[in-house]
Amino acid sequence: MKKEELEQFILKYGETLMKFCKITTNDSELAWELYQDTMLRLVEHYKKLDMSENVKAWAISTAINLWKNRKRKYAWRKRIAKQESYEVHMENEFQIFDYANFAGEQDNSPEDTAIKNELIRFVQSQVRELPEKYRIVVYLYYTADMKIKDIAALCEIPESTVKSRLIKAKKILKHKIESAWK
Repeated sequence: MKKEELEQFILKYGETLMKFCKITTNDSELAWELYQDTMLRLVEHYKKLDMSENVKAWAISTAINLWKNRKRKYAWRKRIAKQESYEVHMENEFQIFDYANFAGEQDNSPEDTAIKNELIRFVQSQVRELPEKYRIVVYLYYTADMKIKDIAALCEIPESTVKSRLIKAKKILKHKIESAWK
């Protein structure tokens, strides 16, 4: 394909390709990006292409492949972003204990307060290390103050599963705390 043929292709099929990109993405900005990436690929490979072949099909096929790759990338980033925001939320918001009433004492010495705070941070870090299925249930039950029935409905699992996960999470945490504080 020569440079002139490339220009002809863009004039002849550019609008069709753009419409295809809009239909594929359902978003004008993403469609424009996909169109540009497809045209960039066309420019990169124009010396290898033969106009006697169906270049339009090649361009649409390229757009489809680029879109599939982009969707995979977006899905991956979305999963990572959710996990990171969840972890940040857990670090900032996860409070199993009522700090003021922990151990039933209001006026503690600075040493007692320091020990309490260290224990609370340790427990929170151990909760963050729980497997996700336990961590979510623990978070919803203790921090979000949700009832077992509501957690079961939200997670789409039986109430007995929620109860067993809470029990298992408590056992795991108890074991970790006991082994760390011996």
